[in-house]
Amino acid sequence: MKNIFIHIFFAIYVCNLFGQNTSDTILLPEVLLSETKLYDFKIGINYEIINPTIIGLSSATTLSEQLSNYSNIYIKEYGALATPAFRGTSSSHTSVLWNGIAINSVANGLVDFSSINMLKNHQIILSSSAYSSAFGSGSIGGSIHFNTHNIQNYKDEISFSRKFGSFGFNSNSLRFVKKYKKLSVFGSTLVIKDKNRFKFRNTSAAGNPYQLNTYGEKKVNESNLNVKFELNKNNDVSTHYWYNYTFREVPQNLSTSLSDAKQYDRNNRFLIISSHTIDNYKIKIKQAYLKENFRYTELSKNIDSRYLTESYLTEANIKLKLKNTYNVGGSFNTNLINNNNYINSKIEENQLSAYASANFIFNYFKINSTIRKEWETNYKVPLLPSISAEMNLNNKNKVRARYSKNFRAPTFNDRFWISSSSIGNENLKSENANNFEVGFDHENKKFDFKVSCFSIYVNDWISWVETNNTWSPENIKEVWSRGLESKLIVNYRNSSVTMNYSLTKTTTQKSINSNDLSTGQQLRYVPLHKGNILISYSKKEIKYYLNSAYTGEVITSYGTNNNKLKDFVLTSFGLIYNPSNIPLEFEFNIKNLMDLEYQTYQNYPTPGREFFLTINYTIN
Repeated sequence: MKNIFIHIFFAIYVCNLFGQNTSDTILLPEVLLSETKLYDFKIGINYEIINPTIIGLSSATTLSEQLSNYSNIYIKEYGALATPAFRGTSSSHTSVLWNGIAINSVANGLVDFSSINMLKNHQIILSSSAYSSAFGSGSIGGSIHFNTHNIQNYKDEISFSRKFGSFGFNSNSLRFVKKYKKLSVFGSTLVIKDKNRFKFRNTSAAGNPYQLNTYGEKKVNESNLNVKFELNKNNDVSTHYWYNYTFREVPQNLSTSLSDAKQYDRNNRFLIISSHTIDNYKIKIKQAYLKENFRYTELSKNIDSRYLTESYLTEANIKLKLKNTYNVGGSFNTNLINNNNYINSKIEENQLSAYASANFIFNYFKINSTIRKEWETNYKVPLLPSISAEMNLNNKNKVRARYSKNFRAPTFNDRFWISSSSIGNENLKSENANNFEVGFDHENKKFDFKVSCFSIYVNDWISWVETNNTWSPENIKEVWSRGLESKLIVNYRNSSVTMNYSLTKTTTQKSINSNDLSTGQQLRYVPLHKGNILISYSKKEIKYYLNSAYTGEVITSYGTNNNKLKDFVLTSFGLIYNPSNIPLEFEFNIKNLMDLEYQTYQNYPTPGREFFLTINYTIN
């Protein structure tokens, strides 16, 4: 019934939009790929740029919700955490980069996207094409890029925002831009308090009673500051600071008693970038300092786990741009960690890397070839080549293809963890993958369409295995993921429709042991089908949007009767009123319009229908 309703509503809505005879139009600013590291390797890859204007047209309160609603990325939410994954791989196979610097935790290899909010100061780029030869460890599935916007593209302004929502949600934010002759300053700060007091039906209790989620409070403080100084047209220096603090009560799943678990995350990220142009050469040097402070407590079980990581990075790149473009670069990285759950609480590791690439441009044909070599303190990294190509069939159609070898380094937790029931493995090897991809892109004034077919084969996949009541990781799994991704954008006068669909078949190719029932079956928590539709409509001072996101069923455990989570469709609706005569903007949103009961992780409840009101005030 839910699917029928969505389809009927969508058909009626689209017919109405395209039947309008009005001169109002949606004018979206041109969105270009900023000149960061991804720009140098863009030939033949599948990527999309998240338009800040589209980001505003959403009921999402976190970046994880936005990406789940607007892209083919699968977001797994459990407890208070949310982790993204591309093309059937795991969350640790996704590289997350901030201005070209990897920010994945060196402890567990993850980035929790529930703690990252709408980064309107950043351009967000999603690339489902693996690229370890450019970005290093973790990019087996794909990569997510947060690149600071060019401050020169913005006018001086100060904006305030206040947001109220269901279940005890409220937030306050401040954003500012100030430009002088050669100096530009761009920053924002955000405070979120969410009591998360929603009702849910406990399907694990007798009679499936309705209960109130009394333990799930969340507090977020997030700030960023960007300063750019232009010495002259050929030389500039910029500094970037990103601070994030998140506190949350971590609820247990439905089948356990009430929890007293709490999690504290504090991240400080600091980056200096200097750029220099000399004739046809462009030199870019980066110095970065990343600090992660983590604590998890569950006092009823005598658990107090904490770690502190610090990373120091120096990276240099030289680009020669002629008819063809050549890049050489390298980096030196030091990672330090102090963890009370490790065999040795204090550990230091160093990493040295070097890469070279070349872009060859012909009339209708482009080729990129990249190679990378890394040297690690405690494990070996294979040579990482990649080659990609694209050909313009005409001014509207393009075909592309690429091959890359990729890897993921074992994390500190994989190698050094120790507890009463688990122990790490210091002899782990890095995971290795071979990625193939072909694609077709069509673009014209009215609509854009792209489709990609892919194959990813991962060897030495790290799995935690129980032996004699003790869990330990081993390089014993082989996984094959294959499928397709597609995206269609239709623009007509005052309307825009964006549709995504992905088909992902991911299977274990080799049994871990005699008790392994997963061989040949779909990987746990990987939906075979995923898709979404975003419809937006503008009429004078009002913008409307409707978003529906479909997630197919997923397997949660293997056996004679596989346990599964049902498929679901989440729908959101909203409108934005921006009166022309006053500096105020009002946004009203409804999340989970149909008040659907669903789960993305077994036995972890999710909220029902939610309402939000946002008031924005801007001073130019």
